[in-house]
Amino acid sequence: MPVGERCDDGPVIAAFRAGGHDVVSGLARRCIVCGGADPVAVFQTAPLPVDANRLYDRADEALGALRAPIRLAGCQRCGHLFNAAYDDALVDYAGDYENSQVFSPRFRGYLAGLAAELVARYGLRGKPFVDIGGGYGDLATMLLEAGAGSGVVVDPGARAGTAAERHPGLSFIRDVYGRAATTLPAALLTSRHVLEHLADPAALAGLLREAVDRVGAGVYVEVPNGDYVIDATAIWELTYTHVSYFTARSLDELFRRAGFGARELSTRFDGQFLAVLTGRAGAAPPPPPSLTIFERAASRKVLAWRARLAGLRASNARVAMWGAGAKTVTFLSMCDREGGVATIVDANPRKHGKYLPPAGLRIEPPEALASLQPDVVLTMNPAYREEIAAALREIAPRAHLMIAG
Repeated sequence: MPVGERCDDGPVIAAFRAGGHDVVSGLARRCIVCGGADPVAVFQTAPLPVDANRLYDRADEALGALRAPIRLAGCQRCGHLFNAAYDDALVDYAGDYENSQVFSPRFRGYLAGLAAELVARYGLRGKPFVDIGGGYGDLATMLLEAGAGSGVVVDPGARAGTAAERHPGLSFIRDVYGRAATTLPAALLTSRHVLEHLADPAALAGLLREAVDRVGAGVYVEVPNGDYVIDATAIWELTYTHVSYFTARSLDELFRRAGFGARELSTRFDGQFLAVLTGRAGAAPPPPPSLTIFERAASRKVLAWRARLAGLRASNARVAMWGAGAKTVTFLSMCDREGGVATIVDANPRKHGKYLPPAGLRIEPPEALASLQPDVVLTMNPAYREEIAAALREIAPRAHLMIAG
């Protein structure tokens, strides 16, 4: 199927070639971090919805969402994972794009703790910062509440909302972070979950280096953890808008090549995130992960969940999903070919009443489960197990919570 074609058929999983790995051909032939010329094929999907965080006003729009395959490649030199079939022309972050997680108490607690840590580490109390790709200003707001003096969010899709009203010291620039922005006064530059979306991640790393040279800022950059994807067979992490899945080795390599000296790597949020912090030297990054077993483990995981959903459907179990995010879109696209999941709920009120691909299900508030009383509630991320379980005890006490992560 051509890239970018619309397709309503359930995706299947395919290898680049049966029984092993092959050098990527006809696509991106070099690693986008280190330029290594020998990337190997790791995993391929049939076309998945391109904009997994896009919300739709009508079910038919969600059903007709643009789709494209992911062809995951791995660099044998630096361990970087990337979509060798990525086409930037297919991706559009304008419109109804929504990926905020702050409506989860667990995630709000994580951001608040991170903000306090950064204010203390970089002496940010009373000083300015710049948050790149900060969206609604979730992290920026918490940095101010932790004691930072003022902040600027630079994001072409920035949405000030009530954040700017609550914090007069917070301003928003609706633009990409370019060379002009490197002169903005800042004791700290932050960027969470932006780098993995860029076809040329070295360009942003270079701009961060320029800003450090010009204004003397510290740097905190956070991305999804590619080592976690491989080690936990976290296949639902695969989404088209993520060009990259940085491993500790490849993230360190990117910042080394950009001219950063002392840098420290750390894992965050139960190991699901990977961060680089400048200003002090950390331990040497580990070797790249082994890619040889991922393809088979991922395929087994997909087949197991297809069988599990088929069994639930055969028993007439009422099945709901908790969480209308990118992981859910990938999971449903790969596993729920027969429409066994009947309802999707999400704690984010911005999503309520919208429709999600691939099946065009309407997103409801969690309270909707009180009338449905599902037999099973599926959720994708084990990090949210306890808060979802607590909510279900109040809303749908007979439901069995299953973690698809």
